[in-house]
Amino acid sequence: QWLEKFGVWVVAAVGAWITFRTLAHVHHLAALWHRPGTGGYPGGFWLAVDLVIAMPVSWLPLVADYNRFARKGRGSAEGTFVGYALGNAWFYALGALLVLGGNLSDPSPTGLGTAIAFLAGGWVVLLALLVGETDEAFADIYSAAVSSQNLESRVPQRGAIVAVAVAGLSLAAWLGHRASLALGTYESFLFLLGSVFVPLFGVFVADYFLLKRSAAQAERGFAPRALIAWVAGFLVYQWCVPTGPVVWQHGIERVLHSWLHLPFPLWKSVAGASIPSFVAALGLYLLIGPRKTKRRVSR
Repeated sequence: QWLEKFGVWVVAAVGAWITFRTLAHVHHLAALWHRPGTGGYPGGFWLAVDLVIAMPVSWLPLVADYNRFARKGRGSAEGTFVGYALGNAWFYALGALLVLGGNLSDPSPTGLGTAIAFLAGGWVVLLALLVGETDEAFADIYSAAVSSQNLESRVPQRGAIVAVAVAGLSLAAWLGHRASLALGTYESFLFLLGSVFVPLFGVFVADYFLLKRSAAQAERGFAPRALIAWVAGFLVYQWCVPTGPVVWQHGIERVLHSWLHLPFPLWKSVAGASIPSFVAALGLYLLIGPRKTKRRVSR
């Protein structure tokens, strides 16, 4: 109810106000629009695309947890697509405008927050935005509880919600005392999200849309073929953009480059990581996945 009645509208209103203030502050918008890019991102264009993809794709499992209550599948899919496409385009463009038009000297999360507070009229507006964003925490907690029940149906939902909330609060408190660690690893965190959810979406697309299966078939809750394709896509992503603990990154490089004498990282960011990972997971599942089956409903 908070999401539907208040949270969405608070974020939309504050976002509109920040957009208005930013546009009013930026001079010569046409010149800014036509100004050639200078580059400078060490990962290149396609790794920047991977960062943009990582954010929306990480919400795909959560979308399913809520859209299952929709009255019509088509309407829920269209609403999700339009809403998230517009939201992403709006706020990514706003972020770019803040960095470029506001002459932001520190394009970090902290610098962006400071710029928003300055342009939008102080920390009160930023606080309102943060309050509106609390809906994300509620949505994440509920989705994690549903996922735990998918793994083990006997898990009580309320107990799972409390456990996830306590774990998230503890992690937030720990990171709160390590601000440099939390902000400095945010980009790596996005790549890690992409490496998990991009191939997962590839398996889903292959299973539901291409193999035309109405319901996933599993053996005691375990789908080994889907898991194999997902892990393969994850490894391809990590091959392109090694992310995670240093020991893990060195291990991947040792196996692929030192032992197997393969290029590392793969293609050196020519195609990024999302596209190769998605294609690998989707293609492998098309090869090893089961054929079309009739829908089975278990209660």
